[in-house]
Amino acid sequence: KSIVFVFGSAMLTYLCGVPLGNEGPSVQMGTAVGRGIVRKHPAWDRYIMTGGACAGFAAATGSPFTGILFAFEEAHRRFSPMIVLTSATAVAAGSAMMQFLCLLTDMEYSLFAFPELSVLPQKFFWTSLAVGVLVGFAAAIFTVAYRRIRHLVKHTLAKVPFTVKIVSIFLLTACVGFVSGECIGSGHHLVDELMEGHGVWYLLIVWFLVRAALLLFANNADVTGGLFVPTLAFGAVLGALCGDILTATGILPAEYHSVMVVIGIASFLGAASRTPLMALAFAGEALCGLSNLLPITIGVTAAYLVVETLGIPAFT
Repeated sequence: KSIVFVFGSAMLTYLCGVPLGNEGPSVQMGTAVGRGIVRKHPAWDRYIMTGGACAGFAAATGSPFTGILFAFEEAHRRFSPMIVLTSATAVAAGSAMMQFLCLLTDMEYSLFAFPELSVLPQKFFWTSLAVGVLVGFAAAIFTVAYRRIRHLVKHTLAKVPFTVKIVSIFLLTACVGFVSGECIGSGHHLVDELMEGHGVWYLLIVWFLVRAALLLFANNADVTGGLFVPTLAFGAVLGALCGDILTATGILPAEYHSVMVVIGIASFLGAASRTPLMALAFAGEALCGLSNLLPITIGVTAAYLVVETLGIPAFT
């Protein structure tokens, strides 16, 4: 029942353009599959469920290694050989099946299809530090807003019927979509456009604020969907904004603009979710960031230290 209802509601969310991702429902369905397998073996329950969740995450994002790290940093927040065994086995099997299905349907397994990034010279490494600090403060503000809106929806609006909340979110999304398609959807298309250098600085700010408001209300109203891909979109907007400023002032050559976008994505992901290892692995695995791993690490570390220094807990 969980698989059927999560799949149906997630498809409705996706088709209607609500700014939530598909990785959350994929994790839920993977967990449900694991739960169904081990009902007669309670001792294996949590491990197999974790394996199913990791396989679902890897299938949705096209990043197997990041899917394994998902078990340590997100699911259990600890390390053990059993977690490694179950998550790695499930991710390997799930990824193999996904690649086979993609081969049959002529689809791409990877979440993004980016060209190889230009290698950022060492003399510009300070820019990744600046991007990381800015993204860290933005992630802190985003987390505080998430908790405030959650309190508003769960307590102040507690008497409002669940159906009314859901319908209101879908109607609001439709109204925003008629004005700008960049403000709705999971954010995958927005990341693609920003990597190509599209977008004006003031529009980037508007996209960020509108998408953030829609996502926070939709997620706290319990609309089915994940936060991973939308988080990537927020980081991409911030990275693109920093890249536009640096290139417009002549500080940074335009060829490194996409590097700033990737640093923004990884930094926001690592800071907001408190998953720096996943952020680094995803940047190298899905964003073609292996050649710029050092500046990306600097950005992620700076953003993570900002939110840790401010003492703000993760929003997930």
